[in-house]
Amino acid sequence: MFYKNRFFSLVLITASILCITCDKKPFNYRNKYQGNWSFHYNSFACCFGPPNPSISETNDYAGKIYYNRNNAKDEIQINFAHNQDQTFTIDKNGILGGCGVKGKISETSISFTRDFNQSCTGAMGSGSSYTVVGTQN
Repeated sequence: MFYKNRFFSLVLITASILCITCDKKPFNYRNKYQGNWSFHYNSFACCFGPPNPSISETNDYAGKIYYNRNNAKDEIQINFAHNQDQTFTIDKNGILGGCGVKGKISETSISFTRDFNQSCTGAMGSGSSYTVVGTQN
């Protein structure tokens, strides 16, 4: 009996340590959104002054949605375009937020927009906006 209890305790301690050290937390509402996603996006960016032209782009992208220990409990990372790995707030109902961001995510689809907002970029006279839709692979 002693060895059986000792073995059970060892298994329980090992499982606890593995769960604590993982980036993906068990029973976290963000888990259902993590994984590979296919995105379609339209983006527009402009910069201050004539030497920096406006840039408009429409494209498809194979990206990811994830979170890690650097994110707050209500944040998620969305990599929806090349060099676009953004942090968003997310609530338990799948409502996305952030500076100028409005959107919604489910277990199979996502849609969000970011309005042109100079205060989000910090540069005077510049900013960006985008519209993104996606499906989970």
